[in-house]
Amino acid sequence: DDNDVSRRLLSLLVGARKPGFTTASFQDHQEHLPDDVVEAFQALNPQQREAICQALRCKDCALIAGFPGSGKTATLVTLLRILVAMGYRVLLCAYTNAALDALLTQLQDKDQETEFLRIGRQKNVCAA
Repeated sequence: DDNDVSRRLLSLLVGARKPGFTTASFQDHQEHLPDDVVEAFQALNPQQREAICQALRCKDCALIAGFPGSGKTATLVTLLRILVAMGYRVLLCAYTNAALDALLTQLQDKDQETEFLRIGRQKNVCAA
């Protein structure tokens, strides 16, 4: 029920409960992914690949954090491509319009097939 889900997510966000993880690995999903998505994953550095693997194993929610220039956008673009290839619908939120536009621009550059809807005030949306 929706109230149970809301309570579980709230307890995660305030730190009252630790997130749960499965034992699945990227290799468990790899055979079902398009070759270009697998190649994009393999082109990432070990820390980026581990962040994606942890996100894929997470049952609740995942947080990918890092310093500016550490590759968060490339990591998220690859993760989004993996999730879409697995049949998931993804809701992506960002603190700033610029961050969201940078991510969506990279996603569009890497994957012309993935459709997305960008919601926001017209004056704040990147022209690309």
